[in-house]
Amino acid sequence: MNKKHQYLKLFIFALVLFTILPDQGTCALNIENIAEVNLKDQKSQLPDYIMMDLGTLGADESRATAINDKGQVLGWLKYGANKYCFLWDKNDGIKIIDTIGNLLNNKGQITGTNYIWDPNIGAYHINIPNGTIKKINENWQGIGELTIKIQNGQKTHAIFWDRGNVLDLTEELGNLLITEWRDIRAVHLNNNGQVVLRATETIQNSDSKTYLTRSFLWQDGIFKMILPEKTTSSVSVRCIDDHGNMIVNISNKGNFLLNSCGTLVAHSPYLSYCKIINSQPTQVYRLPGELKKDLDGQLYYSQGAEIRKLIEDEGPFYNVSGGTGHNTSTKIRDQNSSGVVVGDADTFLSGRHAFIAFPKYKTADYGG
Repeated sequence: MNKKHQYLKLFIFALVLFTILPDQGTCALNIENIAEVNLKDQKSQLPDYIMMDLGTLGADESRATAINDKGQVLGWLKYGANKYCFLWDKNDGIKIIDTIGNLLNNKGQITGTNYIWDPNIGAYHINIPNGTIKKINENWQGIGELTIKIQNGQKTHAIFWDRGNVLDLTEELGNLLITEWRDIRAVHLNNNGQVVLRATETIQNSDSKTYLTRSFLWQDGIFKMILPEKTTSSVSVRCIDDHGNMIVNISNKGNFLLNSCGTLVAHSPYLSYCKIINSQPTQVYRLPGELKKDLDGQLYYSQGAEIRKLIEDEGPFYNVSGGTGHNTSTKIRDQNSSGVVVGDADTFLSGRHAFIAFPKYKTADYGG
């Protein structure tokens, strides 16, 4: 190959590299200048909600645990000491599923420990000796743990499962690290096969040891440390969406939304209770609690708590009580990208009932 062709190849390579690297001006990291997520203003932006009881099919009680973007609801029914999984949609109502699961994706698949329930093939069990798959995406990929026996007991490794093939992520990452590490775990994955891992780094000081949490992004055999410049802080990623956005906790700084180009774009003390919806941190109000105080000292509802307040005002058969004007036993379990939420609450009828609540302008979509 002559020099002219060599220079041409180098130029093309440099041009491609320039196009895929993030703009450092756009992606510059400056924690001090990140705006607070103004959850207080979300109260006035919310539409009116309609609450609809999903019923129990004669069971003692029902709970709704997840909703996907198709409006399908996953939950369970309790008959005495027995629990049965159900899938609800607006056309067929509640349908009993022959499995117990806690995650529902946009393909209508239900996932639990070591299995996938698919609407076309039924239950598919994953058999990994001494292994457990806990989270599965829409493309038959999952993350979990593998128990390995050692001389003095056993240890746990993080694994990636891809249509029957198992990769030991702890071993792969451990081979790349220089300092002493422990507790390498896979915590989340998206539908693109990107996996977030957390690990504990042991730093030897002159007279003691310091332990810091580090987070890594893995995809197609490549590991990348998340926020490696935070050398004296723990960095703990909680989840990642399909666009590569993550919710990350930085010790002594709080919780942030880290976008796909590596910029910290939002900050809030309550992001740890959020999920990423439409590339934005959205607080799903899972647990009962009191009103929060904003930085200016004013009381406000987070978005999830305000939705809960709105739907309870619309649910006359629900046992609404409490000095703050809402029933502290009502729980919102999940929310989809259209703002539709599901949960359960005590009723005057018979135990707890699962419900779905949707903005009034979506009444035709749900038959409310």
